[in-house]
Amino acid sequence: MINKPAGIVVHPGAGNRNHTLVNGLAHHCGKNLSTVNSDIRPGIVHRIDKNTSGILVVAKNDFAHMQLAKQFEIHSIKRKYICFLYSALRPLNGKIETLISRSENNRLKMSVSQSKGKKAVTIYRTVKNFSNYASKVECELLTGRTHQIRVHMSSLGNSLIGDRTYKVKNYSLPKELAKEINEFPRQALHAYFLEFIHPRNGKVMHFECNMPDDMQNLESLLNKIEKKS
Repeated sequence: MINKPAGIVVHPGAGNRNHTLVNGLAHHCGKNLSTVNSDIRPGIVHRIDKNTSGILVVAKNDFAHMQLAKQFEIHSIKRKYICFLYSALRPLNGKIETLISRSENNRLKMSVSQSKGKKAVTIYRTVKNFSNYASKVECELLTGRTHQIRVHMSSLGNSLIGDRTYKVKNYSLPKELAKEINEFPRQALHAYFLEFIHPRNGKVMHFECNMPDDMQNLESLLNKIEKKS
C-alpha cells in the first residue's frame, strides 16, 4: 500500500517521464513488481490523479495484479474519498449515476453525457456543512472513471475547492476567508479508504490514511466560517 502525496504523477506519460511514482517504485523494488501493464507501468493496478492524494495498491507479481484487477473490474473493491466542495450539496446525501465521456469542447476534460461514455456511479454523504459556504463530503466510488468525483460534483453545481479545471462558477464566501480558500493549490480530494480481498489468502484487507496537512489546514480554515456566522 502507498499513501501518495499530491503533486506526484503515478506513471510516466507525455510530459512526465521522470519523478513519477513508478520511477520511485522501480528504484525501491527493482524487478519485484508485476509486468501486466508493461515496463512503463510496473506494479500499477489503478491510479489517482496527480493532484489527488491518498491510498494506492501496488502489485509485486502478476498473480496478485490479475486478482486485484478482477476485483476492480467487477467493482468489488471499496474506495472512499474525502473532498471539500464549494457550497452545500442538494440533496446532502445521495447517489449519482451517469455516463461519463471525453468532453467535446476540451479533450483534456471529462463530462457527464446523456448518450455516450462509460457508466459512472458515485455514492456521496455530507460529513459537514460549513454554513452553506462549503462542505466536507465522503464519496464512495462504485466505478472508477477518469476524474469521476470531480465531474460528478461539478455536475451538481458544487466544484471541489482548488479544482480550476471543473470549477463551474464563482462561489459566495466570507470576504476575509475567500482569498485563502480560493487559492488552495490543488483539488481538495483525498483517497482515504481502500478495501479488497487479499489475492492469496482470501482475507478482507482494509486500509485508511488521514488527510494530509494541506487538507487539514483547509478544514481548519473552513471551521472559521462557522465561528463567524
